[in-house]
Amino acid sequence: MSDALALLQEHQQQPRNLGKIVGCDAVGDVGSIVVGDALRMFLTIKDDVIEAAKFQVFGANNMIAAASVLTEMLPGKTISEARRLLPRHICSELNDLHRYELPAQVWALDALNIALDSYQGLDTPRDEDLQALVCRCHGVTEEQIRNAITEDACDDVDKIAALTFAGTGCGSCKVDVQKVLDDVIKPTQPSTVGGSAAPQLGRIPTMHKVNAVITQEFEAEIAEMASQIELWDIAGDQVVIKLTGPLRDAGTDCEQMLDRLQRRIQDEVAPQLSIILAEN
Repeated sequence: MSDALALLQEHQQQPRNLGKIVGCDAVGDVGSIVVGDALRMFLTIKDDVIEAAKFQVFGANNMIAAASVLTEMLPGKTISEARRLLPRHICSELNDLHRYELPAQVWALDALNIALDSYQGLDTPRDEDLQALVCRCHGVTEEQIRNAITEDACDDVDKIAALTFAGTGCGSCKVDVQKVLDDVIKPTQPSTVGGSAAPQLGRIPTMHKVNAVITQEFEAEIAEMASQIELWDIAGDQVVIKLTGPLRDAGTDCEQMLDRLQRRIQDEVAPQLSIILAEN
């Protein structure tokens, strides 16, 4: 085993700064504690300098090592310095660990930024439950792909896949990875031909809009039925919904709820969209 992997394993088995800071200045959550897969970051900050950092995990055991390393790196850093931290900086602290050895989505960094947003009073919710994923198989967001392009000089889909794993599962997201790449390297200019017609929404903006309808109008109602609803994917004009709990087997009640949801999505997002249920 390499020194880098040995150090990673040490942080996984004997994590530093695991626990809660009572009376902390900022807290950032990623994931869902209700579902049982989440990470929470606690920060103490004075004069815009981070003095202490701790974290808790709820089921997300694969996130422990990176969070342990990050919380050791944070004390003494200014808020702006902390915001510039990326997965490659964590790898550097781990004796130049290969990026592949960390999860594709490093929740500790997301939780850090959410905590800092909260501390600075920024209305920028970043919880990954509210962000559409480009690669569902490996939990890779558009922001992570943009970082791979701008910070790690990934200039084609294969290089992005090697760094983030995006597109290495079912492969259906490769076209979306290419669109992000094109947008960063060669931003498309709005066409003036034929007037000022509104551009068609891409897959990622569509997922954001659909998710907003679900979370704002249906999530609480479904939770009252001891059930959970989640946007799983968008395939063409089909919105794939994951529904768990008693409501899924409720027959007519389930059909009526899905019909209402489909009509709201068609009204708020795009009229051609339809709903299908993901297999559990």
